[in-house]
Amino acid sequence: MTRDTAQVLQLRLRSLTADQAVARRLRLERQLATVELRPPGMPGGAVLLVRSLRAAAPAATGPLPPAPWRTALANRMAQLYHEAACPAAGPVPAAAASVLFADAAEMLVCFSRDVLGGRLGQQWYWQHLLPVATVTPGAALARAWQAHVQALPAALAQLRPTETSALLHLLAPAEVNRIIQSLHKTYALPPLAADAPANTPQAEAAHNLAPPWQAWLPASTASGLGKLAHYLLGTALVLAHAPALARSATFTRQAEAWLEADPTQLAAGSWQLAGKRSDAEMQRRGDVGAVGAVGA
Repeated sequence: MTRDTAQVLQLRLRSLTADQAVARRLRLERQLATVELRPPGMPGGAVLLVRSLRAAAPAATGPLPPAPWRTALANRMAQLYHEAACPAAGPVPAAAASVLFADAAEMLVCFSRDVLGGRLGQQWYWQHLLPVATVTPGAALARAWQAHVQALPAALAQLRPTETSALLHLLAPAEVNRIIQSLHKTYALPPLAADAPANTPQAEAAHNLAPPWQAWLPASTASGLGKLAHYLLGTALVLAHAPALARSATFTRQAEAWLEADPTQLAAGSWQLAGKRSDAEMQRRGDVGAVGAVGA
């Protein structure tokens, strides 16, 4: 649950017969849709995950449940909010009935660190985020990052360099590429193409070109990462620190030149973000100054 949305992931209803269960479930779903489940005072962007909430089904058959029932449910949600454990602050007690994250980025940070620590199966609340029991840590990480890609730049900016490197090494190239595509779509980034011939003078000149995110991701920090993973991390960090730059023509050209400098590192068929852009399109998008001047 966030400040703006509330979602019931699983609804269990005890009833005498199967026919009764179906009818009562449909009625209860309609009634729940009319109840304000967000606790008062919950900050914008915060994420509250509730393990379970038990209550007697309202006896009313109309579209609105009785006012006392709505009040009792709202009071219980407020209690769960105020008593929620905060995974970012330390270990969560096994008996915790709810957990609270400051925002989706903090949730991704905690999820990612639990991936590295092998703790996904030990925390009930990650089962609310996505089913992780039947997938590998890398696949679970890819699903979470892609599902919450809007929060990914801020999350990667909060993680330590050693953590981001270890996490990216868990991802298969195809998973990295899907996350990149989601990042481009979500943030409306200019399309890229990495199809220049390897031995052109332009490629030779670009071989030692620094990527446009070097101010936020030194080469030593990204050592050992493949080109796609390096591009994902660098672009996400620029989105976190200088989003206008990440959308600029200058950034796109320099990133493209850096990618084209050694296309052998790009897996065949894995770079499918977009076709080649025309110079006219780049002119229409405009420019936001030189990368080296950012932060000066």
